[in-house]
Amino acid sequence: MENQNPQERSLPVQYVRGSRAFRQFKNPPQPHMCIQDTVKDTSEKLYINVLGWQKIANPKQYSDPIPLYGGMQVPQNCGLNSNKPPMLVFAVMVNPDILKANGKNASSPTPTFTFNQMLLNNS
Repeated sequence: MENQNPQERSLPVQYVRGSRAFRQFKNPPQPHMCIQDTVKDTSEKLYINVLGWQKIANPKQYSDPIPLYGGMQVPQNCGLNSNKPPMLVFAVMVNPDILKANGKNASSPTPTFTFNQMLLNNS
């Protein structure tokens, strides 16, 4: 707040709430699960936070690829006095309907395993 210029601080709340950024995250992504793996050919841990977001489209047909958004690295550090390297954390967003059918609460473990492998190969 202290970094805002005086013009931004004087804007009425209705202008801020009407902004594109506010509308975009009025219904933010919701956490679903976290996948832990290691970086290929190393023992360094890697985490993928999987989030459900209604703004991500469903595939039009069953055989179409699953739309994903993300893969961006989320900055993490282990503390000021830590000798450990920063953790590798990535965020991936998927439509909640896809997560319902293939995520952690799927009816059988096969779709969950396949879905996790797909996420690991695309991140």
